[in-house]
Amino acid sequence: MASREATLNVNLAASDGTQFGFDLSLNQVTADVACIQAGSYPMARLLYLNSIHGFESLPTGDQELELAHCFSGRATGASALSSVAGQNALVAATGFVPIDPFCVDFRESGCSPPISPDTNACANNAGLGIAP
Repeated sequence: MASREATLNVNLAASDGTQFGFDLSLNQVTADVACIQAGSYPMARLLYLNSIHGFESLPTGDQELELAHCFSGRATGASALSSVAGQNALVAATGFVPIDPFCVDFRESGCSPPISPDTNACANNAGLGIAP
């Protein structure tokens, strides 16, 4: 999740000199890791990986599907980034808040005009080795 950068001392170059980022509490909710992971910090935002065609439509070995495997912690290989724990360590080291990957389905019925039927892409991902 992004938004932890608010808690870091970040130099922001401005035309009138250097400014610093600062920790911003909103409605008495702080920008600490626990509040961000719980979803209670209102400035937190998720980082998404999407597929236009749906991951279940991609052929085996497709680079987009392999990237989804990697981000789901199910990549093959000996790299530390092949696991969710390794990815979360890198995410935390770069100032983001680590969370385990999960699937969010797009509701087709929410389109205007509505598209029918709704397809549960998360259920379709189960057999692909991508985060459910």
